Amino acid sequence: MTRSPERQQRIDEAYARLTNSVDYLVAAFNREVGNPGWVGARADYMHAMRLAFEASGLDCSSFMTASEMSLRQRIVRDGDRLVLVGEPG
Repeated sequence: MTRSPERQQRIDEAYARLTNSVDYLVAAFNREVGNPGWVGARADYMHAMRLAFEASGLDCSSFMTASEMSLRQRIVRDGDRLVLVGEPG
């Protein structure tokens, strides 16, 4: 998929912020949970977020698959995994 330079810059900037720390990344994800709005800028932000989760090296399988990232439930860090809030460790 070819993105405009402006969109790619927006993704790159969001990715740089999101990879600053895992705590920041988790907090950013949790702010998005339950938000039904969807526009192009949010799609770019969520793409950057997914890339940041993939780069984190943490197990994100409780809310991500190869093709989807669920925003239905908040997450917390449990060692080297990110788990759904309320999920048994």
